Amino acid sequence: MIDIYLTDEQDRLIKKDELTKGCWINLTRPSEFEIQKVVEGTGISSDFIRDSLDDDERSRIEKRMIPS
Repeated sequence: MIDIYLTDEQDRLIKKDELTKGCWINLTRPSEFEIQKVVEGTGISSDFIRDSLDDDERSRIEKRMIPS
């Protein structure tokens, strides 16, 4: 299931049908089609979505070392 929301000018949360810039995307047990829709619409790696669906995956922040 995919839910897409956007905040309007009065700071109200509005449910949308399509991905738009600045939207909030909520995925619950997404189908492969929904994962692809988010990947194609945002450029986010499918690994970020699939990893979060893994019961054994733990939340974390990854640091990238930038050479000085």
